[in-house]
Amino acid sequence: MTLLVETPPTRLAERRYALSVVLGEWLGLRWSLRPVERSGVRISVAEGVGEVTMPDLFLDRAAGAWLEPSSLPRPSDRRWDATPLGRALRVVDRAVPAVLDGDAGAFRIEGRAVHLPIDVFGVAFLMLSRYEELLLVERDEHDRIPAEASLAARGGFLDRPVVDEQVELLHRALRMAMPGLPALERAGRLKASCDVDRPFDPDAGSTAWLLRRVAGDLLRRGTMRGARGRWAQFRGARRGDRRDDPFNTFEWMMRTAEAAGRRIRFHFMATDDPGPIDVRYRIEDPWIRALLRSIHERGHEIGLHGSYASAVDAERLGRERLALQRVLDEEGIEAPVATGRQHYLRWCPRRTPRVLEAAGLEVDSTLGFADRPGFRCGSCRSFPMYDLAAATPLRLRQEPLVCMECSVLGTPYLALDPDGEGGRTMRSLRDACGAVGGDFTLLWHNSELHRSGDRRLYAALLAEGAAPIAAGRAAGDRREVRQ
Repeated sequence: MTLLVETPPTRLAERRYALSVVLGEWLGLRWSLRPVERSGVRISVAEGVGEVTMPDLFLDRAAGAWLEPSSLPRPSDRRWDATPLGRALRVVDRAVPAVLDGDAGAFRIEGRAVHLPIDVFGVAFLMLSRYEELLLVERDEHDRIPAEASLAARGGFLDRPVVDEQVELLHRALRMAMPGLPALERAGRLKASCDVDRPFDPDAGSTAWLLRRVAGDLLRRGTMRGARGRWAQFRGARRGDRRDDPFNTFEWMMRTAEAAGRRIRFHFMATDDPGPIDVRYRIEDPWIRALLRSIHERGHEIGLHGSYASAVDAERLGRERLALQRVLDEEGIEAPVATGRQHYLRWCPRRTPRVLEAAGLEVDSTLGFADRPGFRCGSCRSFPMYDLAAATPLRLRQEPLVCMECSVLGTPYLALDPDGEGGRTMRSLRDACGAVGGDFTLLWHNSELHRSGDRRLYAALLAEGAAPIAAGRAAGDRREVRQ
């Protein structure tokens, strides 16, 4: 069965990209695009009756001012009650965000004709391509888009994978209109990763560090308990022995993951020209080489952590990838350096995707906001990226970052308690991924596991996995639903 998709004859490259991701890759369906003069989108099949229609709230309206500030859509706080499509929906709850502002009618089901009041393909393109980020002027001190400037935060849906939820509604509507379409089975996964910014505490061998840590222990506990361990860390650091270093949590991380039947992807920096904000370890260091061997031998993964300046410098990033690959080859580690994440989550929507692809990377997992966790791309599924400047898809794939530990637990961000609201926030995001059968991508730095509460939460998240929540959670939702 081949779906015939009729759309307005505008922004056809962008429409093909959205259709290829949503219908082809995620839903596994064959499709054909037919541009026609019409006001919305219609999906039908030549082999029989049945159709699904929806509005065209972004691509056609933005076509006349493409990549200009006036083309940015306004977010909607409307929530559509998706109950007409059934109760066993794979959504966070049945009050699904409309995302885009505009009069889109209502859910209508008339025999095998289904109308959705949401622009599924327009929303998918807008969120996956990060179109808005080319035009937003707000930046933090690291030239990053702050979460509060995003459409998702302003519309109140940063904590939901709205693209995945809308795709679920589309799939359900297609099956109602065309009963021969197959059901989909997707299992949520937890993908743990670690950005190795500081493999060991660079200050651990200084007398000032020792006095500061012992004083801190005294203030917190009122006793000298723990001072012996601080002394061992201090002496070891002086000798270059990192076994007792507080940031050397790699063995514990791997053991914890292995007990839960999981593996971790460790991203290492390999710059030979560090900037003022980059880390200072060398990938050629014998201790780092031994760590790389241990990670590989235990079945975990190794990726690249691009330096601060490399987000806009393909030559620099390419050198770093080759440097890491050379060390892996020299250590007999047969694994290509094909995955990565950028330092400080730095991302230029106009340049970084091309930089990563030109440097030889195949998969990136940078796209999460530093200051807040959630769904920057509106999705927790892997997808091919889109080059907005060249108006073409890329080979580079994105695995969106849903949760970084310091966004939730650290200062100056949310600074929540790991045993309280911080843990509940992370579990809520994990459950949202499970609800749509997506991937909960969790970044936890090895240097941020020295508190007992952090370790308890990390171990619990890995042990609990990404189990889906009940699809009918909306039954207890008391928010207003407008239709």
